[in-house]
Amino acid sequence: MKIYRHYEELSAVPPTPRLVVVGNFDGVHLGHQQLISQARQLAAQSGHSLALCTFSPHPLRFFRPDTAPLNLTDTAHRVELFSALGVSEVLVQRFDRDMARMPAFDFARRVLRDALGAAHVLVGRNFQFGHQRSGTVAHLHEWGADLGFAVSSLELRAQDDAVISSSRIRALLLEGDMRRAAQLLGRDYEVRGKVVTGKKAASQLGFPTINIDTADYLIPRFGVYAARTYLPDQRVVPSVAYIGNRPTMGLGKTAEAHLLDFNEDLYDASVRLQFTCRIRDDIHFHSTEALRRQIAMDVDAVTQQMRCPDGR
Repeated sequence: MKIYRHYEELSAVPPTPRLVVVGNFDGVHLGHQQLISQARQLAAQSGHSLALCTFSPHPLRFFRPDTAPLNLTDTAHRVELFSALGVSEVLVQRFDRDMARMPAFDFARRVLRDALGAAHVLVGRNFQFGHQRSGTVAHLHEWGADLGFAVSSLELRAQDDAVISSSRIRALLLEGDMRRAAQLLGRDYEVRGKVVTGKKAASQLGFPTINIDTADYLIPRFGVYAARTYLPDQRVVPSVAYIGNRPTMGLGKTAEAHLLDFNEDLYDASVRLQFTCRIRDDIHFHSTEALRRQIAMDVDAVTQQMRCPDGR
């Protein structure tokens, strides 16, 4: 897969007619996957190469960084998922002040036609673009006719009588409903990050953990989860994950995991923590010994592959 970081980089690439699919694609959920699948089919029928245009950071992170929703996927993860879906070229356009100020027509002309060589553009039915989101799908149809590219738009995929969206998945994760979130994503939810030094509190309880810097990822509802930890060497280790404020010990917010039957040093390693189901809430215990006993029960539940109490 070829990856470009700015549309101007494409000026050095031999021109070729492309089918271009455009969107933010946070989470690359089933709705996004349907859009990309349709684009791949259209590209095969027309003989065009398939290119995808997305943005980093998410425009909302640029406009209101303190209050914008946290990521479901980082850029590297999104690109991996695009590649798995058969995309051959990706423009991860840097969303900066210049991009935010670009008029909608200029985006259609400079980015889609001139840089990407779009012969056909595919977007979701609710797509908006350009300065102050002034460009609509109707505009894209109108301008595409003048600029020489066709435009198709798809209805958003629905499940359980509601549209599949990144915001809907965020809401499910914040409820701790990992099963339904996974149904909309098409895979279990995961966060990625580097293993960092913790406060050794879990080790003192007899259950050493790795502490993960989850950066801008959205983390699920506080509590304990059955999980899988993916190591840099591709090994997958069953794990018990904890997200919470450590109320019993008063140590503050953390995202950590106890890897079952594992005692290797992972400091500074980049890992993936994938959640399978929720075991229980984050609870304040009357003593560290009560906490230790509960952690032992949590580990046993995951080791024995028991169902989550809430069915999630």
